[in-house]
Amino acid sequence: HLILTHRGTRYYLPDFGTRLYEYIFNENDAVTFTLIEDEIRESIRKYIPNLDVNSITVVSAESDPTEIISASEQEDNRLFREGDASTKPYTAKVKIDYTVNNGAFSSSDFIIINI
Repeated sequence: HLILTHRGTRYYLPDFGTRLYEYIFNENDAVTFTLIEDEIRESIRKYIPNLDVNSITVVSAESDPTEIISASEQEDNRLFREGDASTKPYTAKVKIDYTVNNGAFSSSDFIIINI
């Protein structure tokens, strides 16, 4: 919810969320990718302090090296892919690898967001 909420739309918490939607029509370049990463890190640091971000990778869907899909990934309903090749030059893929620490236990996972 934090990452996909527009900043300024939550009552009583006007700075909750991110400004990711502002980057939708920006260039797919290193500057934009750095701004996206900084935006995500800042929001997580403020509102989810027990979440340790291991890495954030932002790449153009057109140049994504992990696009080769194995047979087991074909059946994985958690994975989302763009509709067709015509949208790839305009899509950025954000992969957030994180660990949740709540004292005695911790768990790791990742999320992929297409912008």
